[in-house]
Amino acid sequence: MRRAAALLDSPVLAVGGLALVLLADGTGLVRLGLCASLVHECGHLLVYWLLLHRLPPLRLTMAGIGLQADGLWLGRWRETLLLAAGPLANLAAAAVCAVLISRRATYGRYFFLAANLCVGLYNLLPVGTLDGGRLARLWCPAGGQRLLGLVQCGVVAALGVWLLRNVWQGSAPLWLALAGAAALAALLREGFAAE
Repeated sequence: MRRAAALLDSPVLAVGGLALVLLADGTGLVRLGLCASLVHECGHLLVYWLLLHRLPPLRLTMAGIGLQADGLWLGRWRETLLLAAGPLANLAAAAVCAVLISRRATYGRYFFLAANLCVGLYNLLPVGTLDGGRLARLWCPAGGQRLLGLVQCGVVAALGVWLLRNVWQGSAPLWLALAGAAALAALLREGFAAE
């Protein structure tokens, strides 16, 4: 199990996998998603720097880029600000796109708006190690952790049902359902590991 975790945390594999995905991306949607992810992480970086006057170590894995702030306790309000900064950066970028679209609409602006909304809202889900899950655990009273776990399972189950319904109706391909199921399983595993 440790060997698999080490492989998933390998920067060389992450960059290689990213290169393959970018080569296969004829639509440019992956690039827009990566830009939205970069906006998200820059939001976290900016707030971290404003709070601590230094940049955190970054970790590149197959799951993406993340701040390595393990064991760092900032206090509840500062931690909330740090966790909310990424999704808020995405929502701000989406708002800027909406203003630009109102002046001159382009497909690129619509797709970038959608990518930022997806990344920001996805990270606000109260599940696992996502920003929303960490915020929920931060603010959940000690006696409410079991209820929070049930809510997290309910969110993942609802997402799974929605994805299966879309596959069943033919509006989503089977590969997307398999990828979604793997992501949902990882969210559940991370959620239980975080407790």
